[in-house]
Amino acid sequence: MRRIWNRAALWLAVCALVLSCATPALAAPEDGAYQYILDGAEVLSENDKDALEERAGYVAATYGFAPYVVTTMDLSGLDASDAALSYYDEYAMGAGDYRLGAILLVDAGSGDYSFLIMNTEDVDDAAK
Repeated sequence: MRRIWNRAALWLAVCALVLSCATPALAAPEDGAYQYILDGAEVLSENDKDALEERAGYVAATYGFAPYVVTTMDLSGLDASDAALSYYDEYAMGAGDYRLGAILLVDAGSGDYSFLIMNTEDVDDAAK
């Protein structure tokens, strides 16, 4: 269990590192309204969420590719990949007409995780 959580934490760190490579000039989200960071498991500090949100917004605005980080404590009986697809579709994630983006979903309860690079065709195919 600890090994799985360590791998999930490593993916969060990799995602944070990738997002931090950009030097954004965007402000942190107001009133805790996050567009790219959904911390349902409440494992990220406000400072971490603000920093990740700022960098994710910069990447989306600059490259037309929206990166998301989702944490949860319960996958509702789904495997991590199916849950990530469900979040991506339910929250209409992605940038532009083709909904380009990536989602890192981590279940802090079980340590399961999924990292998917998505576009509209992927979401449409998964819905079939």
